[in-house]
Amino acid sequence: MWKRITTFALLLTTLSAVADEPAIAFVNGRPLRKKEVLELLLEAHGLEAMQQLIARDLARQEAHRRNISVGSDDIRAEQRRALDRMMPEQSEDGVKLTDEQKMQALKTILDERGLSMQEFRVGMERNAYLRKIVERDLVLTEDQLRKEFARQYGEKRQIRHIQISARDRARLQDAVARLARGERFEDVARAVSENRTTAENKGLMEPFAYTDDRIPGSIREWAFIHEPGDPHEQLTVEQKVHILRLERVIPSESHRYDDVRSEVRKKFKERIMPLEMNKLITSLFQRAKIKILDPKLRREYEELMRSIQLPGQAGG
Repeated sequence: MWKRITTFALLLTTLSAVADEPAIAFVNGRPLRKKEVLELLLEAHGLEAMQQLIARDLARQEAHRRNISVGSDDIRAEQRRALDRMMPEQSEDGVKLTDEQKMQALKTILDERGLSMQEFRVGMERNAYLRKIVERDLVLTEDQLRKEFARQYGEKRQIRHIQISARDRARLQDAVARLARGERFEDVARAVSENRTTAENKGLMEPFAYTDDRIPGSIREWAFIHEPGDPHEQLTVEQKVHILRLERVIPSESHRYDDVRSEVRKKFKERIMPLEMNKLITSLFQRAKIKILDPKLRREYEELMRSIQLPGQAGG
């Protein structure tokens, strides 16, 4: 008898808890509970959302540790940078876009990527903290600026490439066979290259100087000892085969270093800031003690940390 009473009491408690759980909608009179929606959101976007929040909190904690303050103006400035980077200055008919139009375009892009405006704002807040920290520590030497001057104003080369994994022999043989049959390099690059960014531009890379460390050194060496019209060649770089063809030589611009030093410094800083911010957040993740209580999210997080070679420290 006592066992039946206890079981009945437990059932009443459970039903009461479910009944007390807030409904966020009613479907033909049946309540749709908040818990159901949260469980679905966790399943679909839990790991990504948690990563964003962890990264923001790590950046915020590091800024506070260094007595660096970030305000709403800093976050808005970060948002403007993102808009300027992601959006064109003019519409297709040549009319200059307003900030409101850029924001509307941004919402469309976020919708297409399955991201909310709130997630975007979390990312902007994180970046504002990271930027403030990096800016305080950043030191640009005269040697770095002179190399950047050569990168910006020195002679440049522009190449087309077809990039294929060294392990994908079938794809590589297909590309070589197509070129041997006389197919246009541009068409083969678009169809076969694994680098989808340049493939969409028919294999054409941005012009680069001999000192441009964004380009692997062996590719720079190749480009600066060849001339337009030379036959294409294969070059293997870090498990990637590049079929290369030199497109054009861009002569150096006649500027004195002292006359453009401030502009060189500004552009160099803009270029390296995202790299330094990424290094910082990676370092903060590596040093952080992160304990994730939800078992499913903990497993997913630990798997992610292993995949990007960070020491996952999620505890049980």
